[in-house]
Amino acid sequence: MATLYDLGLETAALQDLKALFARATEESGRLIRADHTSVFRYEEAEEVLRLYAACSREPSERKEQPSFRLGEGIAGRVARDLLPLLVNDAEQHPDFVPRDKPVARILCVPLTHFDRARETSVLYGVLNATRKPGSAPFGDDDLEYLTRFAGQLSIAVANSVAFSGERERSNQEEGGGAHRRHGRSK
Repeated sequence: MATLYDLGLETAALQDLKALFARATEESGRLIRADHTSVFRYEEAEEVLRLYAACSREPSERKEQPSFRLGEGIAGRVARDLLPLLVNDAEQHPDFVPRDKPVARILCVPLTHFDRARETSVLYGVLNATRKPGSAPFGDDDLEYLTRFAGQLSIAVANSVAFSGERERSNQEEGGGAHRRHGRSK
């Protein structure tokens, strides 16, 4: 929990979401000993999850950029239902979608944040961790950790988005003020 707290403080200061998620996938994967960890970002207009950041123990020459429709695959199911899922026999799971690399174990948790304008929790994406065939199964402790980690990550995302919005408004106000001052001097 101390590592999770420290990482929460560290990542909360990141304003670049790509860097935030790259760091988050690296740390969460390392701490639960996942072979591969990724974040799929939800694109609401298209109802699709697209790979946004990933970290792997082994170098990857991944050419495909996987995506899932809402409800498709384990990630799509987690996104639709907003419920974490632990699967230790992926090939036997009805929602499993095989890819180029063999996967036996999957942990997937939703990333949500509270949208003040809508006054509800909205989906940002999913945090996904996998292990290869022959690896140790994920346990309830792994699921609990990843769920808490996703909560901290969601807070960091909300803070980053709010900070970016505030910075953009501030820049617009400064630009508008300079324009008005310039207009008066004519």
